Amino acid sequence: MAHIKVTDIADLVVLLPYQLGFHPADSLVLADLTGNRIHGVARVDLGEVRSREVAAQCLAPLVRDGARSVLLAAWEETPGSAARALDHACRAAADLGVEVVLELLVSDGRFWSSDEDEPPEGRPVPEPAAVTAVAELVALGIAPLPGRASLAGLVEASPGSRTDDVAEAVVRRRGRRRTSWSSPSARKEWRMHLSAAAVGTDALPTPHRTAVLAVALLDRDWRDGIIAWLCTGSLPLDALGRGVVPDLVGMPRIPRPPGRNDPPAPEVGADPHRRLRLVGSRDRHPADGTEWEDVGDGDAWDADPADDGRAIGSPGSACGPWVLDGTEARAVLEVLLQLCRDLRDETEDVAAAALTTAAHVAWWLGDGALARTALERALRVAPGYRLAELFETVVADGIRPARLA
Repeated sequence: MAHIKVTDIADLVVLLPYQLGFHPADSLVLADLTGNRIHGVARVDLGEVRSREVAAQCLAPLVRDGARSVLLAAWEETPGSAARALDHACRAAADLGVEVVLELLVSDGRFWSSDEDEPPEGRPVPEPAAVTAVAELVALGIAPLPGRASLAGLVEASPGSRTDDVAEAVVRRRGRRRTSWSSPSARKEWRMHLSAAAVGTDALPTPHRTAVLAVALLDRDWRDGIIAWLCTGSLPLDALGRGVVPDLVGMPRIPRPPGRNDPPAPEVGADPHRRLRLVGSRDRHPADGTEWEDVGDGDAWDADPADDGRAIGSPGSACGPWVLDGTEARAVLEVLLQLCRDLRDETEDVAAAALTTAAHVAWWLGDGALARTALERALRVAPGYRLAELFETVVADGIRPARLA
């Protein structure tokens, strides 16, 4: 697992938006900094932090996850507008017995810090290109969007004739026998589609293929199976419907995100103000180094459900798991997001199934804001879609993947 080291507070100001997934504006960001590592991050609009009680609610998910010290960072568009929110958050942290190790204020291209070694007039926020750690994150496929509103563009239906063609193909596919929705050929399409994405050879599927992929998710066992297989450890494979696991074997897997109780990396310094490791569930998880043998098509796969799928799944070989690194995992998420963008609202539960699947993978990769955005659309197009409702509570409560796995 790669650790992104931060040796300057200015670098931390630049890197926090990468952790969030977008550039915050008029926002209070709260980061769990227990043990000199960033474990989890929450964000709230400045205007919503009207009291210490509200601030305590924002801190609650981090505290439930074991936070004992936090970093508070505010981004303000109007000078002075963040002071009250920061004060409420500091008081709420004290009420909860949580230490605030650092406060940051970002405004008009400059930042101020509570660290006594920082100049009182603040410092300019560095350009991302000047921060070495940014290059490491970019190499992992991580880059913040302009703002939270930009997240909607990743999951909303794209305009144009393609979505019209996909909608027509979905209607035709749904008109077939229910048992054919996740037929062996449809499941093979899923294996091929996700595998191609992981190795970077995927191409935009035809409207017909898109409909085959999307309608297959109406089979709840298959939908749950894809989530369980991709998000290793999120759901027990032996709880899936009969015959699902053998059709999943051969797909890539995204490893369990690092947990608070995982063995710590070597210390990088005692002072959290000076040296911080930015560690999140979107870190790169390198594979175990095994070199896979390409044995071509028609491979035989053996699966033991009791093994939870960890012993099988490499590309072209049954000698070990095909575990994705960070860049490959983001590529798999992107093809799921493309599926969401290909489905108009009128496809209703078909779109909701794709959106909920993408939300799970985004959350597993540490992108809670994107997961919530996908779930919002899922429940808009298919109110009452059960899995989206259940999963929305998980995301809203700030539960991290490592805690649930």
